[in-house]
Amino acid sequence: MTSRLQIAGVTLAAAVALFSASGSASAPQQREDMMARMASFDARIEMLTAEMNSFTGEMRIDAMAALLNALVEERQAMRSAMTGMRQPMHPQMQMHHQTDPATP
Repeated sequence: MTSRLQIAGVTLAAAVALFSASGSASAPQQREDMMARMASFDARIEMLTAEMNSFTGEMRIDAMAALLNALVEERQAMRSAMTGMRQPMHPQMQMHHQTDPATP
């Protein structure tokens, strides 16, 4: 059991690292990368949920902890990705945003 949870944790850590790597890929490539990362998170969460539902006792509690950790890691990765997306794409937009008196 522990080794399966450790593997799940390592896989999630790799997915988080991929989520936070922004690179200089084109917009369509970034979208494809994000969709692949989301699919990876979804698969991992589905696996952990199935494991949790199949266990009882202490093993179920361990599986719940692994699932909860996976959900928290996914949320942190999504928050990080969304923060990166909020930054202006072009320097002109950033300059306009800083000089526009109507912008709070």
